[in-house]
Amino acid sequence: MKQIISHFVLSAILYCIFAGIAGQVFVVPPSVIEVTSFLPPILGLVWGPVSAFGVAVGEFLFSGGESGLREIAAVFIAAYLPYKLWHLIIIDKEKPLFAFNRTTLKKLILILFVTTAANALILGMTRSEEEIAQILSDDYIQIDSAIEFTALLFLNDFDLAVFFGMPIFFILVSYRYEFYRPSKESIALSNNTYEMNRLAVVLLYGFFLALFVILDVSGVIYDLDHMDTWLQFSVEILTTMNLTMIAFFYLLMKYRHSIMTNLMLMELGTIFIAAIMLGSISFLGLSRAIDDHASNDLEKMSVVYRERLARTFSDTIMAVSSMGKLADNELDSVERLKADESYRKAYLQRLERDFAAIAGYSPGSINFYMQLSKDIANAGFLCSRHIDNWGSKLPGFTHQYGADMNRYHLSDKKYLAKLSEPYYNEKTKRYQVSYVVPLHRGDDFIGIVGIDIDFDYIIHEIKRMSVYEHGVVRLLDKNGGVLYTNRPEVETAFNKEGFYETETYLSTGVWLNIAAFAHDIYADRNNMLIHLVVMTLAIVIAVSLFSIWLAQKGIRPLMQITEATRKIAAGELNVQLPTDSKNELGILVNGIREMVSKLEVYVYRDKLTGLRNAAAYIRKTAELDEGRTIVKDKPFSYGVVVFDANYLKKVNDTYGHEAGNELIRHAAQCICKVFSHSPVFRIGGDEFTAILENHDYEHREELLEAFDRQIAEEFFEADGVKLQVSVARGLGIYQAGMEYADVFKQADEAMYKHKTALKAHRE
Repeated sequence: MKQIISHFVLSAILYCIFAGIAGQVFVVPPSVIEVTSFLPPILGLVWGPVSAFGVAVGEFLFSGGESGLREIAAVFIAAYLPYKLWHLIIIDKEKPLFAFNRTTLKKLILILFVTTAANALILGMTRSEEEIAQILSDDYIQIDSAIEFTALLFLNDFDLAVFFGMPIFFILVSYRYEFYRPSKESIALSNNTYEMNRLAVVLLYGFFLALFVILDVSGVIYDLDHMDTWLQFSVEILTTMNLTMIAFFYLLMKYRHSIMTNLMLMELGTIFIAAIMLGSISFLGLSRAIDDHASNDLEKMSVVYRERLARTFSDTIMAVSSMGKLADNELDSVERLKADESYRKAYLQRLERDFAAIAGYSPGSINFYMQLSKDIANAGFLCSRHIDNWGSKLPGFTHQYGADMNRYHLSDKKYLAKLSEPYYNEKTKRYQVSYVVPLHRGDDFIGIVGIDIDFDYIIHEIKRMSVYEHGVVRLLDKNGGVLYTNRPEVETAFNKEGFYETETYLSTGVWLNIAAFAHDIYADRNNMLIHLVVMTLAIVIAVSLFSIWLAQKGIRPLMQITEATRKIAAGELNVQLPTDSKNELGILVNGIREMVSKLEVYVYRDKLTGLRNAAAYIRKTAELDEGRTIVKDKPFSYGVVVFDANYLKKVNDTYGHEAGNELIRHAAQCICKVFSHSPVFRIGGDEFTAILENHDYEHREELLEAFDRQIAEEFFEADGVKLQVSVARGLGIYQAGMEYADVFKQADEAMYKHKTALKAHRE
């Protein structure tokens, strides 16, 4: 009787102590997860029904009397059921001796499975959907039924029961612990129960227990007190550790009388030391890198999304600038524009037709217009298109009423081109952003040309942006007011949870605001760290079957390959790969080399001409600007020749695009033939650039003359008609202090002068 009372009291005290320690030490979702779920099965196996009553009382006391009948019943069954199953499937009258062997290990796991399943059914299936929703109200996981909730409880309890309970029970058995005696006859332990290496068991379990505690309480895995993070931790890390422990315990039993035990222990000891060292270094380095990534991620998103929106504005600016240049090129004189009404009318009609083609390629454009200055004439045009869905096929522009010039100071010669802030246009009934450019000829102010961007197009672009799983993208006005948000349903949640945000200014008086929950920001960090732990454990299992030498030999080239692929993904194709070998790594390296060589052609070569393309051109210009800053004490010189194939549009319209392609090919061949020592790039449809260095730079004037002679003799056929190739060219020379853009501008201006001369000569 005294022993029964002591077991009862000890069960209640142990449950309260473990529950208190677990609540203070471990980071878990408190509304669902019970770290002490492993304790009742172990106490039931040790002390039988007495412990079942003890832990039930312990649950009542620990909760301060707040536990309901459901919770107390679940704890009682969790302790009583293992005892009953233990004596049904392992100990009976036909088995006077108890041996803890491989078969017993399987049955113990089966007992824990049945016990935790019964416990989950009691705690899960008896709850209503409202109760479940209230329990999970602060978590990010979505559970819509009691069945899912029960599965969640079972998954958690079984993982914890196996991880904590099975090794503890194993250690107790290995030390010949005397278990509850169901009858007056003693149940003796078999001699081979404790012949395994008990120190190995203790050290092995101690390693995994320390790993669990470090991962749980150190904070390296963020947000473990939320259900989805804990489930990922439980499913991936705990399950992997359980499988690893069970496998090693099984091997310890299987080879307890074999020399393989000593060999295995020596190998495992070496592997664990190596795994701890390598894993710790990788873990710390990766954790630091991920933390840095998490802190900068929003900033990077902000830059990317800002550039996406800025591209719309920059395309509009380029389009309007092209319209302005076209208007200037088509104008004979200001005097004729003032005096000749028929000329003025024809001039505006031509510009309206050409502007439509330009504005059609400007993203988000809904209006384009031109208005002459009042000093010249009250004339102009405005063309519009109405678009309800920017994701569908876009209609063309139609001529509308004259442009409203009240917003612009058409008599102000100092009027500067700029993007407007978003405003509501009463005539078009839309919010829009405008970009207007003044036109001048000498000191005469001619008028303005401009394009209006539909603000709905900006919203359409924002809808395509995503910030993690629950983050938002907002447009704010200059006073902080929200113009638009892509996730209005989560706006209120930012007042309850921790979140990060960043703002960046757009060029229209509008701020782009990006905000995300801390939970979402660190989700990738958690994934990578959890996967790192799982991978480390998997490597321990795998390497135990082979050797450390094979592991080290395999890891080193893999790290080099990883670094090479990272550089390739970043656009750097000049990478160092491991030396060839005849194993699988060699095949992988050869495959990457072949991929890089194909990417080189795909990324930096123009398919039509075989010349270097715009991407290669950008890289080369960056190298030139970088070389200008690096080479300070040495002479640094180069030249740029800009080429433009004439009459491409006329050839396309008359003979078809294949003839136009033939014109481009012949022009490219002539350029390469003359400038054979220089890199030649195709940077546009009919535009080419050659960068002259060394020999070609020193003989640049002779080469330009040779090119003019060569191009004059170049012909091609289209539909049986022999056509001459005409290419305008211009040279720019680098001078100290110039950037590449300055040299290119010099060459571009020279090319346009040459183009004008060619057209004049042809006429």
